[in-house]
Amino acid sequence: MSHANSQPLLLYETTVDISASVQEISGEEPKQFSKGVCDRCQDLDLPTVVERTKSALSQDNCIGANDEDVRALLQRILFDLDHPFIQDCPICHELERASRKGFKFNSPSDHTSTVGRNGNWFKFNRSDGLIAHYSPSKNMGDGWMSIDYFGIATETSFPIGNSARSYTSRKVSLKTPDYSLLSKWLNHCSCYHKECRPCFSAELESIYLIDVNTRSLVRYPSQQSLLVDYLALSYVWGGTPAESFKLGPLRDELPATIEDAIRVTRNLPKQYLWVDYVCIDQKDPQRQKTQIGLMDVIYSASWATLISLDGLTVCEGLPRVGSDSRVVPQGVVDFGKGNSLLSMMPPLEVKLKESEWATRGWTFQEGILSNRRLIFAREQVYFICNHMSCSESFNFVDKDGFEDPRADDMTAYRCSLRNPLILANLTGETQHAFEDIISCCAIRKLTHQSDALNAVTGLLKRLEKESFPDGFVFGMPRRNFRYSLLWTEDLMRKMNSGDEVDCKLRNKHFPSWSWAGWIWVGWVVRPWMLGCNWCRILQPPLCLWMEDGEEIKPDAIQHCPETPVPLMEPPSTVILDINTLTSGSLPLKEITPTLHHHVESPGLLTIRGLVLQLDIMLAIHTTPLMLRDSSGDWRVREEVHERIELSINCSNILGLIKFEYCGQQPDREFLTENVPQRVDFLLVAFSYNTITGAPHSSQKEGEDTWTLEDEARDYERANLCLHLLLLRWKDGIAFRAGIATLEVKNANILNLQATTPRLTKFKFQ
Repeated sequence: MSHANSQPLLLYETTVDISASVQEISGEEPKQFSKGVCDRCQDLDLPTVVERTKSALSQDNCIGANDEDVRALLQRILFDLDHPFIQDCPICHELERASRKGFKFNSPSDHTSTVGRNGNWFKFNRSDGLIAHYSPSKNMGDGWMSIDYFGIATETSFPIGNSARSYTSRKVSLKTPDYSLLSKWLNHCSCYHKECRPCFSAELESIYLIDVNTRSLVRYPSQQSLLVDYLALSYVWGGTPAESFKLGPLRDELPATIEDAIRVTRNLPKQYLWVDYVCIDQKDPQRQKTQIGLMDVIYSASWATLISLDGLTVCEGLPRVGSDSRVVPQGVVDFGKGNSLLSMMPPLEVKLKESEWATRGWTFQEGILSNRRLIFAREQVYFICNHMSCSESFNFVDKDGFEDPRADDMTAYRCSLRNPLILANLTGETQHAFEDIISCCAIRKLTHQSDALNAVTGLLKRLEKESFPDGFVFGMPRRNFRYSLLWTEDLMRKMNSGDEVDCKLRNKHFPSWSWAGWIWVGWVVRPWMLGCNWCRILQPPLCLWMEDGEEIKPDAIQHCPETPVPLMEPPSTVILDINTLTSGSLPLKEITPTLHHHVESPGLLTIRGLVLQLDIMLAIHTTPLMLRDSSGDWRVREEVHERIELSINCSNILGLIKFEYCGQQPDREFLTENVPQRVDFLLVAFSYNTITGAPHSSQKEGEDTWTLEDEARDYERANLCLHLLLLRWKDGIAFRAGIATLEVKNANILNLQATTPRLTKFKFQ
């Protein structure tokens, strides 16, 4: 490669009279340059290239140049990045300007190149650090889309900070992974990333491991509480039947993915491997349950996790490890003389979006709980820990083991697979971290819906250790339980994505008040309607008990990390109404279920709280849209929207009200179009709408001393929000059917009595 040599590898090597060509480029006599054309540029065939250099690059592209011109021009720019341009050389000056500003170029036609022209072009810009490959986009009409990134082929490991490093790419073998490179990544992470290091847990002593040297199933080799290095495997099981393995020698042939994982373990080299297919007795329900409860320990304590990204079953194997031939070759553009560009292959984030592995329920916690991940795809092996991303084609660690600071900054190689439980500062964002995790795993596919909680048991246990010491009830944190009950679809994400977000199907293995009680097909579980200030407001009465009599405290001891301010009260009129209800003037009514037959009731709660009645209806709205048909003529089409609204009479009686609703059940199952129906809502929480943060009138102009005390003074000027759960009744048991918010513009005129409030004790499932 030209980087390793003192001279560039050029197609043209003749030396000619340069005086006329210098004048063509600069418009000045050669004597104006103290040194003239530098020695390196004298090797260019100036009569045919120099003029092309100026005319083509002044237009920021050389797409129209013929192959030979392109080769000579681009070799000097692309393949000599480690050599500085000479300031006084007019050719260097033009090339330096072009490389800094950026330009487009075709790939030279050559039988050894796997990327032909076909309308495609490349974009080079020295400030970008990557060579982008563009192709016509069918989805964008006449637009273009970036389909790949290319780099200069070299085995040289340039040190961090070298300008050429940004543009280099490595050759990926079609036959086998580069195990020395994989070991280098793992050892680097082990040495320098403290948060990625596995920790010993006494619970590991109950697991089994595969000894890859003896091909036998053994107990975890506990040695005075020392952590044993082992690899774990994450894959898509597929329809392969479960088996039962006992301690001792394994049979000669296991499913292909497991056999390949054994080969990888030997080559890294490590002695032990954990695979659920072998290490958990699938026909022993009690041991299976115990081992599922150890997922957080097993994956977080592993030296690294091997991920089969493209496999659809455990029988497909890992690409380039065994006999599997499903390999995607690396793109190459050959410039001759040993110079070429190599594809950096698809970014990991793109591969994750395309893979079946990233859609399965069980694999979610396996990827998140692991601290180091080797991801085997058809193109190459990727590595990602909680601090660094690497791939076989694009290496972020140099030959001395130093880490490129761009490892987390390169847009093309960012990845959301890193462990948020490690990276996030959970002291202030515990609830949001929980919501983000549940939002991702709830939409994963499961073969058995009864596994909805089993598939996240490890994550919930980790959250419990880190930030939720009170634990979880059916996937819902006991702490902040009032807040968590108000989960709903993330409507903002729904609007931005344009995808249909819905959860109309019940998962009857779990209660309706839990996110696990529904089968989701979109992004979910974000109490977007309840602001952070809820924990500093006097809340409505709400008591909850489990079937065994355990009481669940609905409120956080301290939700906000900031210095707390005095507890605020809702406006006096609302407080007066609630005090009247809870003082005994309105007797407590207890609803007793009428069970005519045995009913399975997982997660049955007893609730004492305020139930309000509102008249709602299914309103139909039509919006005229102007659309152009195939003939080019404009036509009007009416777009129909369905929305749940308060009845006009109910809205007028209550006062100045804004009503927002999000349902789980299909609206037409219990509502008739434009016909009001009275329904029950459980009053769960109060909050105030978002405070603008404008300085309080007592502050002096220019002062930046906005505090929570100032925010508290502005509560009186904010709108009060009542957060409600829609209840549907069956045999005296309430089920969650949706969520709503009443925003009161003037809380002192809210006619709460018009909702027929009643303090009620009932069963909630």
